[in-house]
Amino acid sequence: MEVDWSKALPRSGGEPEVLVDLPTYAFQRQRYWLEAPSGGRLSGVVDPVDAEFWETVEREDVEGLADTLGIADASALAEVVPALSSWRRERQQRNVVEGWRYRVVWRQAEAVSGAGGVLSGRWLLVVPASGECGQWVERVRAWVEAAGAEVVVVSLAADEVEQA
Repeated sequence: MEVDWSKALPRSGGEPEVLVDLPTYAFQRQRYWLEAPSGGRLSGVVDPVDAEFWETVEREDVEGLADTLGIADASALAEVVPALSSWRRERQQRNVVEGWRYRVVWRQAEAVSGAGGVLSGRWLLVVPASGECGQWVERVRAWVEAAGAEVVVVSLAADEVEQA
């Protein structure tokens, strides 16, 4: 049985049928993500004293920094200020790049007494191939399994660890 769409979507006399392509992805051509704050700073609070100090350093204004610090002989800062300015620029660039990287965070598992299904999934237990720490390996394996997870044990030789 065919559906008669003309009753639900009537066209006025003589109009050509208009087909509209719908996007195949929900967010296509429209941005729904939060914009990064302007100026590259992620924290909203800036100490004005710190900002003034680093602005003076970045301008490499030796005289101005000497005045700010109350140092009579500005020549003592002549080598330090350009080095600080360079260091600061490098740190800021590194922080920007670090913000682009994916981070893996290790968190300590809470202590579990007995079985209770607190953990799930497959857990990797990397152990030395030499057999060292055998008693500790077995205790950890038993603890993780008792908490409800599957344990996969991988043995690595010392030279394999250094390459990884």
